[in-house]
Amino acid sequence: MNGIKIYYAIWGDGSPLILLHGGLGNTDYFGGQVPEFAKQYRVIAMDSRGHEAIRQEHDVEIAKAIPGAKLVILPGLSHFAMLQDPKAFNQAVLEFLK
Repeated sequence: MNGIKIYYAIWGDGSPLILLHGGLGNTDYFGGQVPEFAKQYRVIAMDSRGHEAIRQEHDVEIAKAIPGAKLVILPGLSHFAMLQDPKAFNQAVLEFLK
């Protein structure tokens, strides 16, 4: 709308159930609830403007724009990677610093 892109996803059938995140969240936070809700509802989750889930294509463009940047992607992890998989996060940081 008006050139603004907002990420959303839809799962299941039935009456609509809209999931809106709070604070610094995004649609990724609903991953644990969606499968169960989608059994009975048409689940619609969207990111608030400015809180888009991080997409790899965004990361690639940002890395290209920063001189000397090195893009490191830890599959399946979010911006809480240091809590989700501390070992993988620490290994990536140490590799990055070499």
